[in-house]
Amino acid sequence: MKKIIKWFAILLVSTCLAVVLLATFLFKFEYSVPNAQIIGQMIWFPEPTATGLSIVENKHPIYTIRITCGSPDNICHEGLFEYKGNTLSKIEIRDFASYLGEEITLTNGETLEPMN
Repeated sequence: MKKIIKWFAILLVSTCLAVVLLATFLFKFEYSVPNAQIIGQMIWFPEPTATGLSIVENKHPIYTIRITCGSPDNICHEGLFEYKGNTLSKIEIRDFASYLGEEITLTNGETLEPMN
């Protein structure tokens, strides 16, 4: 009887672990940004704007973000952005989805907006 319980417990733990890994894998790729590349501490969007974003300083919900345009070495803006959402407790570069000149859109649909 003890062997049956032991094997059942092993099977149950293995199944739970497999489900967690599968869910993590699917969630990670469901929200991935096409064509985005991680270069060091920067996420680079080659199309359509050739823009790179990096976090210089993190004081959640206020972030200092460096934005590069045209090439990873050409800094076109660096400033404070405020997280306008309630889902994330910390933003990482993999959370950036796009930047089209004003706010930074995150992969979950929330935004970082420039502070004036």
